[in-house]
Amino acid sequence: MLGPAVVIAVLGIVSTLALSVFERTREVGLLRAVGLSRKQLRTMVRLESIIIAILGAA
Repeated sequence: MLGPAVVIAVLGIVSTLALSVFERTREVGLLRAVGLSRKQLRTMVRLESIIIAILGAA
């Protein structure tokens, strides 16, 4: 019974993060244009995701 709940939760998290990135395409383009590397961008998105997850769990 726990398995399907975990799958649903993971799908919800993934879709939320994908929507966040999609909505911020312009911002991402601007950051890349001013010199942010792909690695820095990935790090920024990961840290933001971790912060959102921590706040959501609290």
